[in-house]
Amino acid sequence: MDRQEEVKIKVFRVIEEQWPLAAFEAWLYDQNDLADQMNDSLILELFAFNYRHEGALHAFRDVMLHYYDQKDFMLWKLKVNLQDLIDGKDSQDRILRDFLRMSYSELPFLQNLGFYVYYFEDLEYAGLSKKEMITRLKEDATVLLRAITTEQAKNPNFDIYKFELRSN
Repeated sequence: MDRQEEVKIKVFRVIEEQWPLAAFEAWLYDQNDLADQMNDSLILELFAFNYRHEGALHAFRDVMLHYYDQKDFMLWKLKVNLQDLIDGKDSQDRILRDFLRMSYSELPFLQNLGFYVYYFEDLEYAGLSKKEMITRLKEDATVLLRAITTEQAKNPNFDIYKFELRSN
């Protein structure tokens, strides 16, 4: 991974609240080679940003997303969050609520996963134990992640906003 890609992933992790803003700031100021790249507008913005003011995380998101393609960020976000669901990370509720919200507007193919919010709220209605529901969630997340990565590998101009999950 080259340096620009490393910075991008770290910025994305902060935006997605997978890494604290304070930890990013500490990491940034330890990167002497980046301090030498102040002619790059993103790097300059990162060093000039006020990480300590109230609402800094929201401001960071607004400012930094302008430097990256929205499709690139969304694809990264979905792949990372799907992998987190598969891995059983603690962020399951946040991810499912986010997927449900996005399924109504930008990404309808997330609806199936988003509905797990309701399934977990009423396991008795679903007739499954929590463990069984988690197993199904992981299976569905695996299918979706595999479909996205397969489509992305086939199409260099892959657009996550135009993706449709085809059932076999």
